[in-house]
Amino acid sequence: MNLDTWKKLTAAQRDFLQKQAAALEAQNDFWKQYADDETKRQAQAGLKTITFDAATAKQYVDRAYDVGWAGAIKASPEHGARLKQLLSK
Repeated sequence: MNLDTWKKLTAAQRDFLQKQAAALEAQNDFWKQYADDETKRQAQAGLKTITFDAATAKQYVDRAYDVGWAGAIKASPEHGARLKQLLSK
């Protein structure tokens, strides 16, 4: 959230948003367990999990981001490019 916007909120509004963020973060354990359970279920169904080495994993993730941003920029050249600038490392 933009700091100027955050400062415009009331204390009650900021408190509410902070509680919601904490509740969402608390769900991380649920999703980790879900992913573990799903991997086991798929293995029992005969699916084999593959693991990339670090270089290949980076290449895969980089390519996924490139394709994703290309779609956003194609859909909205002005705003897509600005979002990429703001949200990319």
